[in-house]
Amino acid sequence: MGRGTAADPAARGRAARRRPGALVGNGEYTAAVAESGTYAARTAPERPTAARNPRNPTSGAVAARNGSDAALDVVAQGDPEHSWQRVRYRRQRVARKILGWRSLQGCQHCHAHNTKTVAVWRSQPADGGRGGAWFTGLQTCGLVWVCPVCAERISRGRRRELQEAADAAGRLGYRMVFVTLTVRHNRGMRLRPFLADLAKARGRMTGWRAYRKIRSDWGSAGQIRALEVTHGENGWHPHLHELFFVRHSTTEADLAELQARIYTLWADACRRVGLPEPDPEHGVLVQGGEAAGDYISKWGIDDEMAGSAKKQGRQGGRTPWQLLDGATENPRDAALFREYAEAFRGRRQLHYSRGLREAFSLAPEQADLELATDPPPEAVQVASIDPATWLAVQQHRAQPAVLEIAERCPGELEAFFRRLRRESFYKGNNLEYLYSLQEAGKWAYLGDCKIYFGG
Repeated sequence: MGRGTAADPAARGRAARRRPGALVGNGEYTAAVAESGTYAARTAPERPTAARNPRNPTSGAVAARNGSDAALDVVAQGDPEHSWQRVRYRRQRVARKILGWRSLQGCQHCHAHNTKTVAVWRSQPADGGRGGAWFTGLQTCGLVWVCPVCAERISRGRRRELQEAADAAGRLGYRMVFVTLTVRHNRGMRLRPFLADLAKARGRMTGWRAYRKIRSDWGSAGQIRALEVTHGENGWHPHLHELFFVRHSTTEADLAELQARIYTLWADACRRVGLPEPDPEHGVLVQGGEAAGDYISKWGIDDEMAGSAKKQGRQGGRTPWQLLDGATENPRDAALFREYAEAFRGRRQLHYSRGLREAFSLAPEQADLELATDPPPEAVQVASIDPATWLAVQQHRAQPAVLEIAERCPGELEAFFRRLRRESFYKGNNLEYLYSLQEAGKWAYLGDCKIYFGG
């Protein structure tokens, strides 16, 4: 019987393990990479020449000429920043299973309507910092609250909008004040009605003459509002962030006085709609835009309000993305994420007060789907992926690897695609290779490099 067609699957697996160059996942190298939490390739330890994959002769000097080793070695071991692409795509797969929403199923996976080619785009900040990479030509859901991949793209766009607003405010002589509103909460409070009561309380407060007097006294041009939620021992904890643009001075004494005035109104509004009275110490927090305390220092103003895809919970609370991380093993986390998704579905990420865009001469607001679909203005196309190559990317779940190579060394993408196509050919046409792939945990030698394709 021909090779790769033996009747006994176990025998095929044993043959794969004995075969020189079979996929492996052993030794200290594998443990170190697994512990680091990253997924892209690193240079493998030296091994005998005979152990190289006979089906992949591109190694040594040939691989160096092709530049493929550089493409595979794009992630520095122990650098957690470079694992975010993998984290986003893994979370997206979990969200698909939990929610089952049709719009999520093909997001960043299937070709868009009447599109055959996938383009890879890259942007690099002017200051030389790390840029980003995007696919276009794929179906996109634009669901900022539940899709980590789209959330990253949309948040980048909102971050640009916030920066433009902050720059315009500075040019016009405005200062920034950061206000956080929250209420007491307990485990029995369901999220959707909780959010509805929170909106009612804020609506009452902002409609009162005393609140309008505060805005007038401080010379406010308007505000930008964002809603955030975490979940902890006492249940859901939603809180509102508002960025005010004011003419008033922002000394510590001024901010303390403003906090006291807002708290009086906020506590009264919460009581009137049936919410628990806010804590006098934490119910209202007012901070200056230049030094807004520990809550702002990690992100800056724009990241605090629109960096939800990376944000981690504080004081024991977990963000929705962290709930998603635990959902594969904990059914309660899955149920909580489902509750969150239904409560936030259709909500906007940022709200601008009426007239603020006109006052600051800002561009019209873009929809979430536009921000998730279109690359940013400064991005340049670095690669084009034909349907056969995209199939290979899908088979190996290599979307995160492609994006990270595009960010770090876009000139090596073609070499990486050649290897993906070659490995996909063997994966699809050789059962022995497929069995060894399964038993090896999807570790693969490509030339002298080892890469993990799975999510």
